[in-house]
Amino acid sequence: METCGVPTLTCVLLLLFTGALYASAETDDERDQGSLMDEPLLRVVRSAQRAISGNSWIGATDSARQGRIADSGGDGMGSRGRPGSRRRDRDRGRGGRNRGRGRGNARRIPNGPPTRLDRRTMGLVYRLSNASTPFALSLFAKLHPQLMTNAVFSPLSVHTAMTMTSIGARGRTQREMFRSLGLRRARLRRRREHRAYHALLTSLSYTHRDVHVSSANAVFVKPNIPLEDAFRQQVQQMYLAKFDTFSLRNPEQAINNWVANATGGKIRDLIAPGSIGRSTSMVLVNAIYLNASWAYPFDRRRTSLQEFQPANSAPRNMQMMSNTQVYRYASRQNMEVVELPYKGDRLAMYIMLPHNSSSIAELMEFVTGSEDPGQNPLEVLLSDLTPESVKVVLPKFNIESEVLDLSQDLQEMGIVKAFNRRRANFSGISVTPLYIDKVVHKAVIEVTESGTTASAATAVYLARNSFLRHTTEVKVNRPFMFLIKDKLMNAVLFMGAFLGEESQG
Repeated sequence: METCGVPTLTCVLLLLFTGALYASAETDDERDQGSLMDEPLLRVVRSAQRAISGNSWIGATDSARQGRIADSGGDGMGSRGRPGSRRRDRDRGRGGRNRGRGRGNARRIPNGPPTRLDRRTMGLVYRLSNASTPFALSLFAKLHPQLMTNAVFSPLSVHTAMTMTSIGARGRTQREMFRSLGLRRARLRRRREHRAYHALLTSLSYTHRDVHVSSANAVFVKPNIPLEDAFRQQVQQMYLAKFDTFSLRNPEQAINNWVANATGGKIRDLIAPGSIGRSTSMVLVNAIYLNASWAYPFDRRRTSLQEFQPANSAPRNMQMMSNTQVYRYASRQNMEVVELPYKGDRLAMYIMLPHNSSSIAELMEFVTGSEDPGQNPLEVLLSDLTPESVKVVLPKFNIESEVLDLSQDLQEMGIVKAFNRRRANFSGISVTPLYIDKVVHKAVIEVTESGTTASAATAVYLARNSFLRHTTEVKVNRPFMFLIKDKLMNAVLFMGAFLGEESQG
């Protein structure tokens, strides 16, 4: 489905990660393990914090400096010019530190995440991205090996859904999921992956005047299926999920209604009629919705019909938007990369355009070619972007994926025992023997002059045994890949490719 109109990006995933960052006391066990962040990772975290500082809905990361400015009445002078104020500032600083213990040194702003970004929590979230991003790239390659049509999905949603499900896995099933989801290589042991998801999911749930992001998780349980208390508590605490039962008559309708409500009405048919059978005991669902305005909107008066060369058909005219601004940009050996920020500068869309001498197939091979779940080629691709005057010519586009069954792809990526009705071990969920019957996902995206709106959802069915001077022109008139990323949390919310073909899905 391709349209020109209101910016809309929509992806639906049964499990979604969001997160809130707030200061937490370091436990003795964690202290014994040493810092969670290596020095290179710490430099990345500090760089991200500096890039976001000054943002009205993120806030500065130097809480001590902010505290002094706040105490001085906001004039930025601190203790200067007032006799005895230096001592008062010092005393207030001590009191602030003492008061902060036990409840976290996080100062919230209305409808936003904490302004204090705890180093340890940031380290966990960055390690989580080092697990989820390579996993997502490998999954994208399996879903679209030939990339014959437009594509969109939410890496965050799929990885969150599977990681949330892994809370109840035990034995070999747990170890297999931990390894295949990239969590072992990321060194997220002792349930730290769930703490990282809690931080990410909480942080992603915010409302800004021009940027709205919401996420939700839910677990729908068949009546009379006993659940382990620890599973229910961890899913509620770490993933902010709600629990509900589904009706034995038309159970799909209630779940689809929940998904539609969570995605702003963009996804209404995630669960197909009749797909919940007698053996289905539980459905874990994640949904994410994004509506974001460009930091530099495209002028509708400059949008015009221009030629676009699709990947697999003759050239055709499309509505092409145009804007010249200082964007972060890089020209690689075989591609160009440009960052299109949304207001607030925390979220951005990245356009990856192969050079005329290259192709979308070569670009996808570079992005998704690594077989190592611990390697993150996006870190290389999106690094060292520099501000330049860039003229961006970009098509308006709308992509809606079909409901994708990810079951076979996930098994090929190493999650095998969880799908085996005889060998799966989810005894951490229920005394009733369970296995994963299937995992489905759907996403939608619409990009226009004003911005992007997006939603995604993923569902995991559990059954009983039975991504400044010279003006550079980036003319996106041929197939390209795109992704929407949270720069602060290093998380890829949406990823896809636009080939310019008439058919979608």
